[in-house]
Amino acid sequence: TLWTKDYVFVGSKTDGLTALGGTITREFLTTKFEINGAANTDVYLTTGTLGTTIDGGIIAWADGDFEFSCHCEYSDTTDQDSYLGLFDGTPPQNSTSVAMHIGFYLEDGTMYASNANGTTQTKTDISGSITITNMNSYRFVYDTGVNILFYVNDILVATHTTNLPTAASGNEPRLLFLLNGATSGTANMTIKNNYLVTLDIWD
Repeated sequence: TLWTKDYVFVGSKTDGLTALGGTITREFLTTKFEINGAANTDVYLTTGTLGTTIDGGIIAWADGDFEFSCHCEYSDTTDQDSYLGLFDGTPPQNSTSVAMHIGFYLEDGTMYASNANGTTQTKTDISGSITITNMNSYRFVYDTGVNILFYVNDILVATHTTNLPTAASGNEPRLLFLLNGATSGTANMTIKNNYLVTLDIWD
């Protein structure tokens, strides 16, 4: 490892994330996402590229190991979808995306640990480990090219070894917190402002 860089976000201070769609309320300890009245409408926070490597290249999936963690709770279990994690491409509206990603999908009350390599997805239903309306800790650890360990409340709930995102330059992970109103009505999601992305960069 040539260098290690931790991106730690605390409070509502400038953290490089851009707010798009819906209503996002950023307070000191938490951020609230809300959609009211429109089906299949997105509201999300996202980054651009995560940064550059020591040789000046944009950080890509193949450049090192990744760890992500956040705390999140939902107001409802069936009327909203969401995504928490790293994503490359168009923000997803359901849990079937094959765009390069690693993260946690909520769709129609079911939570999945999910990843894809750009053409094929691997996902595991982890709903039995979670009460969606509680504030839960969601974390994954990606040993690039080897496996992804998914944790909920620090308990290992899934290990994936297939369809890992490993592409080099041109496919860069971005941090994404997304809420989608699955049907017309109100959808709410709250995250704590202590989300974390850790990168161990090799080159």
